[in-house]
Amino acid sequence: TVYVGIGVNVANAAPTAALAQFSWASALTRERLLARFLVRFERFLTIFLDKGWVASGLGARYTARWLHQRQLVLLAETNQRGRIIGLSQQGCLLVELDPLSGERGRSGASAVAGQAQCEAGTCSQYIEVEPDVSSFDWQRGIVQRKQ
Repeated sequence: TVYVGIGVNVANAAPTAALAQFSWASALTRERLLARFLVRFERFLTIFLDKGWVASGLGARYTARWLHQRQLVLLAETNQRGRIIGLSQQGCLLVELDPLSGERGRSGASAVAGQAQCEAGTCSQYIEVEPDVSSFDWQRGIVQRKQ
């Protein structure tokens, strides 16, 4: 089973851009937008089901264009700071932790166990933020346990 959640900002200019702000989209009705989207979505879904998120290149293509790449975040439960560096193979937010913040070695309930990666004498700790138990307020940059 695949669950998909998608939002398209058609008319509301805040907090980001809306399609209505672009001249090329002025003649685009919601019905036409939906029709175009579903045709492309079906193509991408087929690729995803055949090859997966990573092997198909969809993961890299998505994160190269998304709003959150390199965004600074605070993990509220442990007071750790980090930077979003992508998505894990499981589809979780992947956060590189700041080694100087919060409670080292404690991942908190909103994340799965951290992993360390060492290169050139320095180590970085990464965590995967699980969407089922976490809430990400992207405007404030805060990740916290769902209520």
